[in-house]
Amino acid sequence: MHEENQQLDELPEALVRALKAEEATTLLVPKSVDQAVAEAAHSHFQQLTPRWWTLPATLAACVLVTVVAVQLVRSPDLKGDVDGSGQVDVLDAFALARMQQTNSDIQTADIERLMTRIVSLEEPST
Repeated sequence: MHEENQQLDELPEALVRALKAEEATTLLVPKSVDQAVAEAAHSHFQQLTPRWWTLPATLAACVLVTVVAVQLVRSPDLKGDVDGSGQVDVLDAFALARMQQTNSDIQTADIERLMTRIVSLEEPST
């Protein structure tokens, strides 16, 4: 015996008849109502065509959020983090020395101060 029918056998006969009668009268949406709803939806969504500026504005917002997130992740006390690795180490001094070859604003004293800070055993002051 099917599980559904088995469950029905446990119910009173009057309730089973009422449930079967209710099941037989299914509510159908008339075709005219269904078509009217479909046309109204089509008309409504046709008016919601995307504007020309939505894609560029969305892309600009994504770029802005990414830039802000990157800036927030970086610690503000890493002023000597030349290579952007998130920590101040000897690689930053090497990068600064390489940059000095093409940038005359970088002084040898700047590189030496950075190296002194890196090899110092004291915590950097904020």
